[in-house]
Amino acid sequence: MSLEKVKLKVKLVMKDHQILNELLGQISIFLNEDTIKNNIDHVILVLNKITKTIDMHLKLEDEYIYPSLIACDIPHISKTAKEFQKEMRTLSDQYKTFSQKWHSLDTIKNDLKVFTKELVEIVYSFSDRLDREEKELYILLDEVD
Repeated sequence: MSLEKVKLKVKLVMKDHQILNELLGQISIFLNEDTIKNNIDHVILVLNKITKTIDMHLKLEDEYIYPSLIACDIPHISKTAKEFQKEMRTLSDQYKTFSQKWHSLDTIKNDLKVFTKELVEIVYSFSDRLDREEKELYILLDEVD
C-alpha cells in the first residue's frame, strides 16, 4: 500500500481516536468505587462501546497501518511503527484480559475495588497510547510528500 493510501487510513484511525477519547472521557467520570457502584449500568454500556471501537480500530491498524509503515522505505518510520505495533499488542492483550475478566455485572460487583483499579489503569494506558500514536508515529507521515 502506498504511503498516500496509508495517510487516508490514518485519517480514519484518527477519527477512531476522537471517538475513543470521548468514550474514555465519559468513563473517566466514574473512576472511583462509589461512582461506579451508583452508575454500574452506564459504566458497562460505555465499556461495551469502548470494546467495539477498540476491536475495529486494532483491526484497521493491524491489517493496514502497521504493515504498511513497517514496510516503508524510510527507516525511522519503519522502526517507530515496529515499536508501536509491539507495544499495541501488549496493550491489546491487557485489554482483552480485562474485558474477559470483567465480563459480567456480578463479577464487577463482587470485586468492585479491583475492577476500579484495573479500569483506571486501562483508561490511562489507552489515553496515553492514543496521544503518543498521534504525536510520535502518525506525525511522521507529514514528512512524506
